[in-house]
Amino acid sequence: MTSLPPNAPGFSFKTRVTNSWANIELLRQAVIASARAVFDGDMSVAIGMVASELMENAIKYGKWEGGSLQTMRVAVRGHEEAIEVVVEAPSSPAAAELLHAHLRWMSTFPTVDDAYQARIIELATAPSDRRSSMGLVRIAVEGRCTLHANLGADDTLVVRAVIGALDR
Repeated sequence: MTSLPPNAPGFSFKTRVTNSWANIELLRQAVIASARAVFDGDMSVAIGMVASELMENAIKYGKWEGGSLQTMRVAVRGHEEAIEVVVEAPSSPAAAELLHAHLRWMSTFPTVDDAYQARIIELATAPSDRRSSMGLVRIAVEGRCTLHANLGADDTLVVRAVIGALDR
């Protein structure tokens, strides 16, 4: 996997937040505004969607002690050929395994579009109380990106989405 040069343009936020859905919308707006300033304006909405979905996953599957303030980091960098969106948040080995299992499931399909369609069919026939688990496959399809995840020794889950041709 090729990586972006260390001096690639970008921006990042490292903030202490509560696990509130309202915070995701505020941070999504900040990501879109920053992306418009740093990158081509046409890419800002895709970057915002990818960052928003990754932040929602961080809230949904993160380890947020009783709603107290925890650190979440959002970083975006890239160039005309590829944009990398990274979200880091507190997690647990069990949550990281759920995420890895979903990424493995997605990789069993010839394309992410096929995985997306399969997930839609599953949801249409599943009981209504199941979680949709559309976030990661939605990022891959709508954001046209690849996904990678890593749980650090400090139980920080780092999820990386690459929009573009960097590691395809």
